[in-house]
Amino acid sequence: MVDLDAPFFTVAELAHIAGLDRGQVDVWLRRGVIQPTRIERLNVRSRSLFSVGAIFEAKLIRVLGEHLAIGPSDSLLIAKESEAAILAKVTTDDGKWKWHVARHLEKSDPLDLFATLSRVDKCWQIVLHVGGKNITTDFGLEVPRIVLPIAAIFSPVYNECKAMLSSQSMPKKRKKARRARR
Repeated sequence: MVDLDAPFFTVAELAHIAGLDRGQVDVWLRRGVIQPTRIERLNVRSRSLFSVGAIFEAKLIRVLGEHLAIGPSDSLLIAKESEAAILAKVTTDDGKWKWHVARHLEKSDPLDLFATLSRVDKCWQIVLHVGGKNITTDFGLEVPRIVLPIAAIFSPVYNECKAMLSSQSMPKKRKKARRARR
């Protein structure tokens, strides 16, 4: 399973996987909309590296902007809140939904996970659901809400990151092995 918090991916890889232009990624980095998981200091310059989770946040911000016209600042709040939401009905361990979805993907058993969002007292409230059950009762019948197929948005990010890492891992291991022999 891929470590969702490890900084493996470059800005170009984030842009590719999240479906963003490289210029848009640079603008979001400067404005603080997205943040690198780690900054690697090279000789004269630095290189931003991103985790699977950071790439998902960038993709979610893009999706919310494209489909619902929610700006990057509010989209970022939604992405951060979804990480903090507890998945009590589904998981028995740490409650982090991304890890739970990734474990299901590794077992070839995709999980139908939805996030219901609404603004309550000027703050985003998020409730996670498995299988889309009881979505209409979260905030009351009179309160408008957004339903996001959160696992369907996260799964392609995870799968692309995993494929990218597996295609890169073979040459890196060979280089390390050659260095070790010398």
